[in-house]
Amino acid sequence: MIIVSKSERPNLYPLFKDVPMWKAAITSAIEEGYGEIRTNSLSNPSMAVLFYGGLVIYAGNSSNHNARDLVKEYPVQPAILAYSEDWNKVLLKVYGEKLKSTVRYHLPFENLSYNRISEINKYDLCKNVKAIGYADFNYLQDKLSWEHQFHHYKNQEEFVDRSYGFLYKEEGQILAGASAFIRSSKYMECQVNTLEAHRRRGLATLVSAAFISKCIENDKNISWDAANRASVNLAKRLGYEQVEQYEILELFP
Repeated sequence: MIIVSKSERPNLYPLFKDVPMWKAAITSAIEEGYGEIRTNSLSNPSMAVLFYGGLVIYAGNSSNHNARDLVKEYPVQPAILAYSEDWNKVLLKVYGEKLKSTVRYHLPFENLSYNRISEINKYDLCKNVKAIGYADFNYLQDKLSWEHQFHHYKNQEEFVDRSYGFLYKEEGQILAGASAFIRSSKYMECQVNTLEAHRRRGLATLVSAAFISKCIENDKNISWDAANRASVNLAKRLGYEQVEQYEILELFP
């Protein structure tokens, strides 16, 4: 299979355009060159796979005679978007019981209540919510266990300027934060975390609301992707009203 360079990736977008979720990863990979895309042909591509920070998306014609070769490209696939029954069948034929199924949750941006976001931003504790600055950058990995600022952004300046990140601080200490895990010209994917000792105080709600407001101001689509019910409940507090359950497949040696 052929590894697709950044300049050649726009030609493959038609293969991915009907994938129903993970739009931020798809468009970031195609527009910005993040992650890796492999295809069967550059001149006439009929199928492709995107590997982006552990996320894996297959697209195009799964009946192609080289489809089995494509799904063998990565021996470890932590989170395969199982949106296509046809691609799922190919994966199952190749890997069988090695594949494990997990449920995740998608909350569409189109069903977000803007009024709820506005209400949260009026809370008194919001006075402690501030945009991420350059002085905060070196503390994010230690305090919030974040790493996307290194892998999904070109440099510190791009992260600070384009991640729409916000932190909750008390006495100068970072207690919670939210920012764009992945971003593109239209779509954003949120990463939010609170220090364990300060959870259940609503701090994740505050920083997430500030982040989402910034996305709305800049005409970004910020659907909420949740790995567990706790994340779903946070999204509901923020005003996301519709929950869609979906499947991912996991492949490890």
